[in-house]
Amino acid sequence: MRDSTVKGGDIVSSPDGSLWCVVALDDERVVLRMCDHGGLLVTSAKATIWMFFGLFASYAAEFLLVWIERERSPAWLPLATYSPIAFCWFWRRVHE
Repeated sequence: MRDSTVKGGDIVSSPDGSLWCVVALDDERVVLRMCDHGGLLVTSAKATIWMFFGLFASYAAEFLLVWIERERSPAWLPLATYSPIAFCWFWRRVHE
């Protein structure tokens, strides 16, 4: 029989410092899930920052392409427009 130190809905910490939410518990097991990192406000702020970074990086890439390739065809403009997506994708894969 388990003691009653942990209750449903509690937030517990693992030895490595990550936070876990107690979803369900009974006499044999405790069901945990990873708590979200900061809640809705922090998640929304991060998403907004990534969105504006992508927008301004797209403008910068387009400006650089137009400035560098003044005499050539603008066929590479879509590549410059969507190049921040590749950067964001790579950043998220490395830092997850």
